[in-house]
Amino acid sequence: MKYSFKLGQYYSKEDLSKILSLSKAELAEKLNSQIGAFDEIIDWGARYEGVYVAKIIKLEKHPDADKLNVCLIDDGGAAKNIERSKDGLIQVVCGAPNAKEGMIVAWVSPGATVPSTFADKEPFILSKIKLRGVESSGMLASKKELDIGSDHDGILDLESTEIEKDFLKPGTQFKKLFGLEDIIVDFENKMFTHRPDCFGHLGIAREIAGIQKVNFESPDWYKNHEPNIPKAESKLKLDVDNQISDLVPRYTTVCIEGIKIESSPVWLQSYLTRLGIKPINNVVDVTNYMMLLTGQPLHAFDYNKVKSATGAKISIRLATKGEKLKILNGKDIQLDPSDIVITNGKDPIALGGVMGGANSEVDDKTTSIILESASFDMYAIRRTSMRHGLFTDAVTRYTKGQPEAQTAVVLLKAVQMIKGLLPESSSAEIIDLQKEKFEYSHLTVRVEKINKILGLNLSREQISKILNYVEISSHEMLDEVCVTPPFWRTDLQIDEDVIEEVGRLYGFNNIQDNLPVRPAIPARLNANLSLKRAVRTNLSRLGANEILSYNFVSTKLIEKAGQNSQMAFRVRNALSPDLQAYRLSLIPNVIEKVHQNIKSGFDEFAIYEIGKCHIRKHLESKSTLPEEFQRLALVYANKKPTDGSAFYFAKRYLIELLESLNVDYNIIELGPEMFSPDVPITSVYQPGRSAGVEIEGELRGVIGEFNSGIKNSFKLPESSAGFELYLDWLADKFSEDTRYVPLNKFPSISKDLTIKSEPTQSYEDVLSKLNTSLEKATKSSEIKFRISPVSIFQENESDSKNLTFNIEFWHQEKTLSSEEVMQLISLVN
Repeated sequence: MKYSFKLGQYYSKEDLSKILSLSKAELAEKLNSQIGAFDEIIDWGARYEGVYVAKIIKLEKHPDADKLNVCLIDDGGAAKNIERSKDGLIQVVCGAPNAKEGMIVAWVSPGATVPSTFADKEPFILSKIKLRGVESSGMLASKKELDIGSDHDGILDLESTEIEKDFLKPGTQFKKLFGLEDIIVDFENKMFTHRPDCFGHLGIAREIAGIQKVNFESPDWYKNHEPNIPKAESKLKLDVDNQISDLVPRYTTVCIEGIKIESSPVWLQSYLTRLGIKPINNVVDVTNYMMLLTGQPLHAFDYNKVKSATGAKISIRLATKGEKLKILNGKDIQLDPSDIVITNGKDPIALGGVMGGANSEVDDKTTSIILESASFDMYAIRRTSMRHGLFTDAVTRYTKGQPEAQTAVVLLKAVQMIKGLLPESSSAEIIDLQKEKFEYSHLTVRVEKINKILGLNLSREQISKILNYVEISSHEMLDEVCVTPPFWRTDLQIDEDVIEEVGRLYGFNNIQDNLPVRPAIPARLNANLSLKRAVRTNLSRLGANEILSYNFVSTKLIEKAGQNSQMAFRVRNALSPDLQAYRLSLIPNVIEKVHQNIKSGFDEFAIYEIGKCHIRKHLESKSTLPEEFQRLALVYANKKPTDGSAFYFAKRYLIELLESLNVDYNIIELGPEMFSPDVPITSVYQPGRSAGVEIEGELRGVIGEFNSGIKNSFKLPESSAGFELYLDWLADKFSEDTRYVPLNKFPSISKDLTIKSEPTQSYEDVLSKLNTSLEKATKSSEIKFRISPVSIFQENESDSKNLTFNIEFWHQEKTLSSEEVMQLISLVN
């Protein structure tokens, strides 16, 4: 958004130029901190150094070129160090067909830069040269070369412009004409995403007044959102039908006849050019000027191209499937059923809020127009713009949510401008289709709240005065400030919006950076975070490495892991096909990384992940949201042959982890019904070589070796196993307290004990019973013991099993005798 200080000043009753007395660095800092970031501050007048008003005193044909003239011009002696005739005149060769004696022109002197090339990488700097053997000093310039218009057919005739003759004296600096001594600030559009008013000059001029602590007052024609509609002067008829008032809440339009399409005045072309818009003709230029001034886009249709045999009609609706439209840039677009289109009652003539159609374009033959000022749904315009790749100035503004209340006032002002340029024109009745009338809202904000949040000590009067700078109506009421946002400030909706406005206009840099005085209460420890930290600490201590993968996976990975992909939640707007479903468990993500690590040269390792899983049938209580399961999964893998089973390597990690967390557990057998695609946590394990992890009587995890299908699918080594635990439940059960047992001062006694058991009885069951018996036997004697497995012998599956344990006994205060130990062993049953 380019802002012209000259144009902003024109509509301000207060002097806004005081801020320009700051250095460029100070100006940049103030604009950046109190209004918004910008790309560039441009001294527009600098491009006109060495450009003067001059008069053609004598004109003769070039002796060696039919299309060239040799002109002697009077520059009032303004240019220095230049060769002149004895009469003080300067010779310039000119090829413009409209050059004539007595003409007042713009002369670019030697050594000056042609204004239109000033910002180019290689500006065109003039010098004294010979053209076909005749010396020429500088050039007589056209509107295009002067960067004040697009006309390049002839040199600029200053007497035909709106400049008073008193200013057209030879030697006058050209930059003093048409407000060219201007400063342009190129603000970043993204800074004003929430401020639609700042996409117009009135909005930014208001902000510049505010940061200078002067009251801005909008023009009378703009302040009243319900203007007095003048009587119709034209009999042109127009029927307007709005079929989609939800997407087009307000549509105002008027017909104007007696139109004569011609070039705009130079002052108007000049403002459009310096603000980045190419002048087209008087009608289109007025619509663009009003858009730059207020932020409200306008569009003009050729009345005669819209009307039919039954009269002119405008119908606003959604496009139908298969409809096409050729737009103003010459592109044919295939309309989408969600596009807003303006039609002549039958065929589209414009893509609403984006661009007009070529079939209703205003051209040199236009004698009557339909002028449109509307409010479109910002989200609908954004989707249409993205779909068709059309990013116009109108789109930029409509997608920020221009206020409905300004459509009529801007339309009325545009009509007045067109009539001012074309006195013979006349307007018909203004049609205003409005879904809801605008009503002012009110906010009441406590002074204490404002000062507390900003860290200031402002009075009610000071706060009200600051807001009044930018036309936010406010008044004091007891210990509060009552605020009535104007219709163009759609961003002021809650107390905090007003507080931010006070702080910004006061100047955040003026607020002392003192920390607020507040009671410092330490945050309570989060059990889940503490558990994760403890898990990471202990597994890292054991040599395992953590990985981090996406919560989203492909359905192929789910099915590859033997899980039911129908149990997974799907992501509608997945980033890629590989990230289209929520994972059901962590273990597939972890085992997927095993082969990659082996290929990278790691033979033996353990990797783990802490993350979340979701299952379709599990929802939060009294909610439709999916329940999140915090899980831990670990995989041990060894490429080299080993003597022991991988199960026991993984079990060691599990036991060490649970014991470091002071969690009591049991390893239990899993029934065949647990191994099913509908039980995601067990789908990768081999029945008979896996087990459940029971904590306080509930199944809280699974540990085991992977089945052959998983090993083949994921290219796992033969020695690989893993486990997966539920962490949610452990958060309130674990403890990081160290269980300290002092070293024994007295010698211990070890005995081997072999127990004969039934063929079907598990090792865990025998160990549990042995432990229970010894605890009961030593309960009153303060004797401690430790059980270690030695061997398991079973000749045939039908034979009984012999389980041998080594039991170590000790006492903290004396040396035990063999008789005492044997007596304890005899009590085992």
